[in-house]
Amino acid sequence: MAIFLHSVSNGCIPPFEYLPCGSDLPKAGLAMKLTGGKLEKATGATKPSHICKREGESANGSYTGELIPAVAVDPGITFGTTNSAAFTAVKAGDKVQLSADGLSVSATTTSGVAEVTGFSGTDIGSYVKIKF
Repeated sequence: MAIFLHSVSNGCIPPFEYLPCGSDLPKAGLAMKLTGGKLEKATGATKPSHICKREGESANGSYTGELIPAVAVDPGITFGTTNSAAFTAVKAGDKVQLSADGLSVSATTTSGVAEVTGFSGTDIGSYVKIKF
């Protein structure tokens, strides 16, 4: 799956920012953090600063240093994604970690960064609404 815009509190679609890519291959919907002036994949207990909006291969096989489109994470944005582990104990209001792929959330609440605002079910792959 991926992390994508679900809704915004002010009704305005956030603009794309074009920032240099680090060593990670960007994917649409990938959680990313700005590190050393470049976007890198955010996982686990690392709060993302941006969500990548770029998919595909680079002409030279690497995106390192290339400008890629991303949306800045904002408290007024609700994102949609899936869960990579069953939500047996997770409830709305809990904060969970990002999955290892940076494209979904886990069920780990210790040092969570994504606040769960709702979900469609507890099974793996269920739709989850989150805020950062």
